[in-house]
Amino acid sequence: MKSTQSHRDSEFAMQEGFARLLLRLRGLGINDPGLLKSVEQIPRQDFVPPQYRDFSYIEQSLPIECGQVMTGVDHIIRWVDAMKVTKNQSVLEIGTGTGYQTALLALLSKRVVSLERFRTLSNQAALRLERLQIQNAILEVGDGCSGLSKDGRAVPMLFERIFVNGALPEQPKAFLDSLGSGGMLICAIGEPFCEQEVTIFEKVGSRFERYPLYKGRFHPLIAGVAKAI
Repeated sequence: MKSTQSHRDSEFAMQEGFARLLLRLRGLGINDPGLLKSVEQIPRQDFVPPQYRDFSYIEQSLPIECGQVMTGVDHIIRWVDAMKVTKNQSVLEIGTGTGYQTALLALLSKRVVSLERFRTLSNQAALRLERLQIQNAILEVGDGCSGLSKDGRAVPMLFERIFVNGALPEQPKAFLDSLGSGGMLICAIGEPFCEQEVTIFEKVGSRFERYPLYKGRFHPLIAGVAKAI
C-alpha cells in the first residue's frame, strides 16, 4: 500500500511539475506547437537519476553520474526554441549528458550526432534512447572541444545546428569547419563560474555573426576524453 501511494505521489509531482514548466515556457514566449509536442513526448523523468525523479521538471540543474550536472529543463527548451531546429537539419551536440536534450533534438531534426567525454554517460544515454526507439541519434565518446569524435567516423562534414553544452571563454572558432554556411551554433560565453551570456553564432562566409540571448551560469566545457569512466 505504501509503495502504491508513493508511486501515485511521484506521478502527481511530475504532472504538477510539467504543468508548471508549461506555464514558465508560456511566460518566456515559447509556444511552438512542434517543440511543445516533442517536450511532452520525451519523459524527462526517465533521464534523471532515480533519487531526483520527482524534480524532473524544476528549473535548476541536477547532479548526475561522473560528477557532472544535468542542465535545467527551462534552459534546454529555450536553447532548442531559439535554434529553430527542423526535420531537414543535421545537429551536432557537444555533451550528451543523460541524453534528454539528445532525444528532444532527435524528434525535431533529421539526425543528431552527440559527443560525450565520459563513456559511462554515453552508454547510459544510448540505452535510454534505445528504450524510446529513437534511431536517428548517433552517440560517440570523444573530445567535444574539437567538434569531432576521436576518429571522426560517424561525424558528417557539416552541420546546420551545433549545441555546445558548456561555457567557453570566447568565440568558438574551432567549430567553424563543422558548421555549414548559414548554420547556427549556441553556447554560453564567459569566464568559468561567473555569469555568462548565452549566445547564438551564425556562420556567414568564414566568420560568425553574434546574437546574445540571455545571461546565466553554466559549467565550463572541458577538453579531452575521460580515461577511467
